Amino acid sequence: MIPQEDNNEEKKTMQDMTEEELKEEQDLIQEVDEAAGTDEETAPDENREDELKRLTDEAAELRDKYTRLYADFENYKKRAAKDKSSAVEYAKVPVFEKMLPVLDNFDRSLNSGTPGDPFYDGVALVSRQLREILSAEGLTEIESIGKPFDPVTMNAVMTDNDEEKDEDVVTEELQKGYQYKDRVVRPSMVKVNKH
Repeated sequence: MIPQEDNNEEKKTMQDMTEEELKEEQDLIQEVDEAAGTDEETAPDENREDELKRLTDEAAELRDKYTRLYADFENYKKRAAKDKSSAVEYAKVPVFEKMLPVLDNFDRSLNSGTPGDPFYDGVALVSRQLREILSAEGLTEIESIGKPFDPVTMNAVMTDNDEEKDEDVVTEELQKGYQYKDRVVRPSMVKVNKH
């Protein structure tokens, strides 16, 4: 065990060192303050004006950055809301795309059968019901026969040379096209008249 006296001496020595260091630092700070104080006393108001101008310019720059950032954020929010709305609005399109081959198969079945046959009548009934459901959901057929060729809604895969019909008019529809609102789900595959 360390004797109590030795421990007290050690504390005093450390305390003396700390007090001496503190006094030296205070003296040094005082010298620096005195040197700086003489400069400040003689410094003109221009330094303060320059500092004020610098701070004003910095505040204006930060305000400009904030305004731009705020505008960018508002634009982002509008874009995100529009994208979300569009995604919800056109969420049915992938389902429609999957249903189109089924409609095509119904059309092929109806083209190969004869009305009055019970099987044909059953296929026609199911086809009509499916088309009514899809139509109620907003899917519409693109009208093409006899219409001017429209590259947005039609895909020309063949040409026809009929002098009695106008140029660039659809003469035959090889595959039906469909659209949902303003979006083409599948363009019509058509034959276009060329002279």
